[in-house]
Amino acid sequence: MYALGLVMVAGTLVVTYLLAMQMFGRSDLALIAVLLTGGNYSFSCYATGGLETQLQTLLLTSCALIAVRTERLGEGSAPMLLLFSLLSALAALTRLDSGVPVAVMGLTMCWLAIRNSESVGMAVARLGLLALPIVTILGSWMAWKYAYYGSLLPNTFHVKAGEASLLRGGWYVALFLAVYLFVVPLGGVALRLPKLMQALGGTLSVMVLASLGLWLVYVVRVGGDFMEFRFMVPVIPVIAIMSAWAIVEFCTSRRSVGFAVAGMLAASFIHAIAFDNVPWKRGIESVSDLARHLTHPDSNWIGIGKFLGDAFREDASVVVAITPAGAIPYFSDMTSIDMLGLNDKWIAKNGVKLSDRPGHQRISTVKHLVDVGATFVVGHPTMVFDVAQLQRGVRMDQLETMFLGKPMPDPESLPAHAQVVLVPYSKSKHLLAIYLTPTPAMNRRLEELGWQLVPILRAGQAG
Repeated sequence: MYALGLVMVAGTLVVTYLLAMQMFGRSDLALIAVLLTGGNYSFSCYATGGLETQLQTLLLTSCALIAVRTERLGEGSAPMLLLFSLLSALAALTRLDSGVPVAVMGLTMCWLAIRNSESVGMAVARLGLLALPIVTILGSWMAWKYAYYGSLLPNTFHVKAGEASLLRGGWYVALFLAVYLFVVPLGGVALRLPKLMQALGGTLSVMVLASLGLWLVYVVRVGGDFMEFRFMVPVIPVIAIMSAWAIVEFCTSRRSVGFAVAGMLAASFIHAIAFDNVPWKRGIESVSDLARHLTHPDSNWIGIGKFLGDAFREDASVVVAITPAGAIPYFSDMTSIDMLGLNDKWIAKNGVKLSDRPGHQRISTVKHLVDVGATFVVGHPTMVFDVAQLQRGVRMDQLETMFLGKPMPDPESLPAHAQVVLVPYSKSKHLLAIYLTPTPAMNRRLEELGWQLVPILRAGQAG
């Protein structure tokens, strides 16, 4: 995944250079765009993040290149039309929200296909070439999705879009533009918008500005993301190209251009080292924060996954309910329930409202976990260093960390037989887990492991 991510980054930088050259025909501007893209901390970090971000960015930037090239050359060759449609379909398969900019570019390509055709028959043929791959691929995929899932929209849409905060989304976009100083050259673009539109031409300017604008509106609408500026990465190449145009437009000498570019790269560097400690993140986790979840001794989700896997991997009947539904299921190889509902249809639509933080808007009820037969509830992993104080039992408020700092949504659904198991993760730390669905075989297994069970102190009980 690291190697593939780096290859995609290299490909995106090449395509960014070609796209800038097609748009403005200036090698200096294209080079600045590449520097602003490659030197952007968020863009670089997701090169090795293992997510779909860089693939989506490469595909969308490539679609833009084909659309611009088609407009600039005044042609619509069959290979280019087919390639645009294929890449658009792949972008939508990578992330369905790619349809936001792809729709704008696709309409532009349809218009170009008609405009550049010498006859009605040629226009129909070109439109057919544009439609063939994307309709075939996405149509087949959508038919399969509906047959398998009973829905065309992904489960994550119901989790993230229904409770999204426009204020949080607006802050997410504004903060990105501010910390990287993109707000300065983009302000220059706004001041010289007529000149930009003249340089690009009406069709191109509408396509580029509409694609970028609609993506930003979409990000605001879904409330941004909790991962550091991940949703901004797909449009960084276009933002960088627009910024490069503003820099060469307003700066009157090579020295001033150099200072402007250096200033923006410096802003990226400052953001990289300072974002961990700024007070205005509003729930956006830095790349360092995300990495610490996996390996820091106080959390170490990778270690927890391996530890649980060593204990239960051979028992297919064990089901664990958790909130970090990536690392722990992967490294434990255990059947897992995502308590935040990203891969649970019932929680996505019926879970209890948790917050307006993207991906963390809903959480499972205890009743649902009982109904689906969860053996253990780990929730958000909670470590304790002094288990002596828990020997008489664990209070309900001491379990709130497992529910991301909130009270248990329906404590009345907690079975009377439920207990807390003190998992001896290390000599100094124990992991708390609710033993929700006991069985004689599991009781014997816990005894073999030497894991201690303590009662849950309900309301009115003292510990």
